[in-house]
Amino acid sequence: MSQPLRFRPDGTFTIVQFTDTHWTNADAEDAHTREILECVLEHERPDLVAWTGGRDHRRGKGPGAGLETSR
Repeated sequence: MSQPLRFRPDGTFTIVQFTDTHWTNADAEDAHTREILECVLEHERPDLVAWTGGRDHRRGKGPGAGLETSR
């Protein structure tokens, strides 16, 4: 991570966890999963995202492959 984790000015720190998304081949089901992920991220505006469990069955080619984010 390029920046240390910090609380927001109002004292909050929001974490979103996605688990077992099982991204496979970018089919319609995967597109629906991505829509849900994007909706949650847009709505929650988290300070930290934990993406755990069975997330990508294509070895680094899912929607977050190689993704490192910070706010």
